[in-house]
Amino acid sequence: MRLNKFPFQAKVLTKSDDITYEKSFCTPATAIEVNEPHTEVMVMRIGEINKNNYAQFLQVLGVKNSKSVAAALDKINKLPDKDAFGNPIIRNALGEETQESQIARLTKEGIIEEGMFLREGQTMEKRIIGISDKVREKAIELARYNIVTNHNGTTPADVSKTDEFWKYIKGVRKNYKPADRQAFTWTVSQVMREESMRITDYIKKVDPSWRVGVSFDPKILTETNYGLNAIDMSV
Repeated sequence: MRLNKFPFQAKVLTKSDDITYEKSFCTPATAIEVNEPHTEVMVMRIGEINKNNYAQFLQVLGVKNSKSVAAALDKINKLPDKDAFGNPIIRNALGEETQESQIARLTKEGIIEEGMFLREGQTMEKRIIGISDKVREKAIELARYNIVTNHNGTTPADVSKTDEFWKYIKGVRKNYKPADRQAFTWTVSQVMREESMRITDYIKKVDPSWRVGVSFDPKILTETNYGLNAIDMSV
């Protein structure tokens, strides 16, 4: 895109390491060409902009006041390059921390669990992988508890048992490779879902008038090992 005397009043925004502009007349590009009368065409590629050539970049955009350029650069250069824990902060040409830098720091600080962070537009990986019998049993136990307590398999008002379970799952998840952690979490959730569906189907079979969310006699489940020991009288 060729720009003639680009007005610096247009607000400069960032997206990853590329630079876009608030004004609609300029879209993301790999290069900006400025054609000034009686001078050669100047080209500055977006990916090549850094704190060392930022002053030239501002001048290309039309900033004439050298004091303004110096002040802007001084402000950027004074920004900290490490956080309170000593982790490095990587910034773009405008002095803003990059998303990858933020992720790296928060992962080291334990705020983000490696492999569990979802970037914008991403969804959890829906892949079934192997889990231990202990994890499976605990997932089924919670699903049954929720059915009996809340009559529909959702989390009851007292979330202490649910919180305890997911704290346990988080601890186990650390033993998996980061690339498998979302799949592990998805697998656990599907074990719980399948057990909830199995139990609700069994209750409806025993009491066809029952509807999800309506109270039922818990003995329907507790005296039949949650339907696993039930005798099918239709056979």
